[in-house]
Amino acid sequence: MKVRIGTRKSILALKQTELVANAIRGAFPGTETEALGRETSGDKNLSSPLSAFGGKGAFVTEFEDALLEGKIDMAVHSAKDLPAKIADGLCIAAVLKREDARDVIVWRKGAEKSEKSVIGTSSPRRALQIRGKLGCTVRTLRGNVGTRLSKLEAGEFDGIILAAAGLKRLGILSDGGGEIREKFDVEILGEDEFCPAGGQGIIAIECAESNAEMRRILEKICDETAFIEFCTERKILALLGSGCHDPTAVFAKVRGGEITVNVVVEQNGKPHRITMRGQTADSGRIAEKIAAEAEKALAAEKTRVYLVGSGPGDDSLATQKAVSLIKNADAVVYDALANPALLSYAKTGCSFFPVGKIPGKHSKTQDEINEILVDLAKSGKFRNIVRLKGGDPFVFGRGGEEAEHLSRNGIAYETVPGVTSAIAALECAGIPVTHRGESRSFCVITGHTADGSESFVKYAGIGGTLVFLMGVANIKKIADDLLSGGMDADTPAAIVENGTTARQRRTNGTISTIAQIALERNVSNPAVIAVGKTAAFDMRCGILPLSGRRICITGTRSFVQKVGAEIEGSGAAATLAPILRTELDERAFDNAFVGKHYDKNERAFRNVDWLVFTSSNGVRLAFRRMFALGIDIRALSRIQFCVVGSGTADALAEFGITADFVPKSGFTVAEMEKEFSDFVGGGKNIVALRAAEGSPLGNSGIKIEDIPIYTTKADKNALDSVSAGASSFDAVTFASSLGVKSFFGFIPPESFSENAKFICIGGKTRATLEQFVPREKIVTAGECTANGIARALFESL
Repeated sequence: MKVRIGTRKSILALKQTELVANAIRGAFPGTETEALGRETSGDKNLSSPLSAFGGKGAFVTEFEDALLEGKIDMAVHSAKDLPAKIADGLCIAAVLKREDARDVIVWRKGAEKSEKSVIGTSSPRRALQIRGKLGCTVRTLRGNVGTRLSKLEAGEFDGIILAAAGLKRLGILSDGGGEIREKFDVEILGEDEFCPAGGQGIIAIECAESNAEMRRILEKICDETAFIEFCTERKILALLGSGCHDPTAVFAKVRGGEITVNVVVEQNGKPHRITMRGQTADSGRIAEKIAAEAEKALAAEKTRVYLVGSGPGDDSLATQKAVSLIKNADAVVYDALANPALLSYAKTGCSFFPVGKIPGKHSKTQDEINEILVDLAKSGKFRNIVRLKGGDPFVFGRGGEEAEHLSRNGIAYETVPGVTSAIAALECAGIPVTHRGESRSFCVITGHTADGSESFVKYAGIGGTLVFLMGVANIKKIADDLLSGGMDADTPAAIVENGTTARQRRTNGTISTIAQIALERNVSNPAVIAVGKTAAFDMRCGILPLSGRRICITGTRSFVQKVGAEIEGSGAAATLAPILRTELDERAFDNAFVGKHYDKNERAFRNVDWLVFTSSNGVRLAFRRMFALGIDIRALSRIQFCVVGSGTADALAEFGITADFVPKSGFTVAEMEKEFSDFVGGGKNIVALRAAEGSPLGNSGIKIEDIPIYTTKADKNALDSVSAGASSFDAVTFASSLGVKSFFGFIPPESFSENAKFICIGGKTRATLEQFVPREKIVTAGECTANGIARALFESL
């Protein structure tokens, strides 16, 4: 039998492959082995850090492809070079006995060994630990062992760090001496002072999972102890999500029936070590436990900047990931094109930094924005920083420039795609960028350059749909250039302003007329220009019940989303405006409710027979706080629940609890209390948890302990998102008196058109609304629910 072994071509790799071949022949005499050398991308590119062109996969990908294609039977790797995840269909079937896992500093003879030393290494792990040991300067060094030693001998470095395993396999280092000691000073670093890399000193052998014959062979040569250490280290690295750009070190050592695991992570720029010991049989659990401890240490120090695309304008078109990051952000740096309503997702205490063009204010230059991101990241005040950009960060959003600047300053970042207005704004205006038979391609072009030197002539003959962003100021030049390039004067053209929002407006023309029409209609940014046959299409559906209607839905975030869901699919252009923000008063909740009624010994609430909730917001805030305090939901097992209506009952159901009492007569707090008092009678311990601005309870003859636990405040960011489009709304909805006051305290009633209608729920809300708009423009919903508002919209528009 002949076994084809894939290997890198370096001397060390061939030595390691020889060890594997010898092991196979020793276990299976007569077996023929063939080493097939390959040069990987990691071998070819020696001038850049691994993280710049594929990470650890740069040494592995070519072999995995060859295994999957059946060109080799197995591949030999240095285990520390393996990426976190190997290709589907492959497995690490065996490892050889572990060689010396320690690191070695090879010094030039007579070199100074201090903070003035210059040490060469390409490993962030080694760089972190050697800085912690000496406080020295570290410079990138890549190449095979011979190349690195040559650079050291030439005086480019005072010392370099290598793996003892490699030097021993090459035969140039032994515990007693070796030829390397003739030219250099050698300092072997103990595992306790300098933690090795995961897999260091281990030769790993990869093959196809389906290749039963190779797996049988490799099973015979696998070292059990090394395999346990290998799997433990790999599991920890996987749990931590560590790659070649992370300075994380992990080393497991099995002795007898016990395993000792060390992890070193970066903390405050210095190495932080965590050690755990236990029975070898529990290595998996130990790996999980030490990874969790390491994650805590990393979480305290990690700062990351997220370059987030906010989408084309409609905040409901932002991705789930974008919303999740905003919710978790400690700071948000945002453009003017990012819908301010998205900021209402941010948690209490989040800091906001506007950097876009704001009328009457000086906007930040790109260089200034770059520095703001770096300053925030290095301040130590913010762990999660969201850079919120209109559309997609890399579609004329200069996200690439920000990413480069962050990278140069050593700051971790992540890009989060967003829906680009180049497609979405046109689509929502009925213009498809492609259409079979009319346009098989589209080209997105910036309509504005920094120096104004752009010529658009070259685009005249490329066909398809031309999409220009940021081009309103240059619309005449764009049109003239395209005509000069030979484009037919009757080619359709369209401009979509404020695409995907309730303020969306479409302007139609041809390439010969569009500039003049835009001037006459006072077209302004933000806008997208489309040129081509598809610009004549209008694929908006006009037969839905609220087609073309522009509606602004106000209230708390949860309520406006409910109303939005009720009218989804109606054809309306809805602006969800969460102008009210709820904030739990933790002190009031912790002291007046938990501190008074929760028995820590019994892990249960005492002297509470009924809990009353007057809103879904109160339910969610109360339960989340209880869970944050470590209170198990079983602590509520003896309590019954009263809620104001079906919406609050639904919120309670989210936590697995069915409301015991929901009033039938109405949806106001007064109606609930009256009906509830008749139902429950006296002699019960009743606690009501409500908004500070809400109506007090306890006026119906029964005793109620009334505890305000949260406040509701106006959210200026969400109000900002509404104000610019006020004149375009056909209807505005309100769910509370506070919402009305907050809204008109920021947006004058005269901002709205004469035909605008104002939909509300409840008599108190209507009475407040009558202070700002004529009574004939007000429609009161039949019931105080999101569904009631939706029905009122359908009936009145």
